[in-house]
Amino acid sequence: MSRAPIDFSIEFPVEFSKFDSDFLMNSARKRMKILKINTIEEYHRFLTQNPDEKSTFKELLHNNFSLFFRDPLTFNILHYIILPEIIHSPGFTNRNEIRLWSAACAAGQEVYSMGILLEEISHDQSVKWTYRIFGSDISQAQIDKAKKGIYDVESIANIRFSWVEKWFIHNRQQFEIHPTLKKNISFSVFDLCHPELIGPPESIYGEFDIIFCSNVLFYYQPNFRQSILEKISRNLSRGGVVVSGSAEREILKMAGFRELYANSSIFRKLI
Repeated sequence: MSRAPIDFSIEFPVEFSKFDSDFLMNSARKRMKILKINTIEEYHRFLTQNPDEKSTFKELLHNNFSLFFRDPLTFNILHYIILPEIIHSPGFTNRNEIRLWSAACAAGQEVYSMGILLEEISHDQSVKWTYRIFGSDISQAQIDKAKKGIYDVESIANIRFSWVEKWFIHNRQQFEIHPTLKKNISFSVFDLCHPELIGPPESIYGEFDIIFCSNVLFYYQPNFRQSILEKISRNLSRGGVVVSGSAEREILKMAGFRELYANSSIFRKLI
């Protein structure tokens, strides 16, 4: 008779209890295959007794995959509809600054994608304004990569050739973000499940016009999802929007957000 799956919230170290149990199990199986461990019980013992394996497993649980302009529809709507709406909104002239937060920025592709859009839009506007983008991630290794801003050729496949020429420095098979694109961008380590902080300390205050929380929520238990969404709601400016991953659209809808355009993954909180 097969044994029931381990309850990860009880059996595994407490720092893993926030993650969805199916996601934890699938991640554990990946490590078991690599380590040639046959049972989840054996892997559990190995994990709890080896700090290096705990660190490896913890890093595996962080979704580090990202691309520039990952969802073309979403970024086109941001480029041609959402950002112009923000710039021409009645209250915008009082501050003349667009504020964005990428809440799980991985190696920075999402952040720099928005930086490119904002720079391109700013060159076409008669009204002068600026922007600040804050990228945060739970992984120090990913934040270090984001700060360096160096990517391989596969990473830039979705970027217009003219933008690659303008905003990247090409060095053999690597493409480095041009320093001018970094001037209004900052990166920091931040845990969305932090029990006290509601946003990255570097941002000082919230009031974000756009918050990206893409491909994050479905990795967590429902109570942690709710906590993350509450933090995001508190950090939004009046009329601000949330950008999710395509697989998380139903989570946002069930949490009281309205999708602004069909299949766009761009949401506004219902009043």
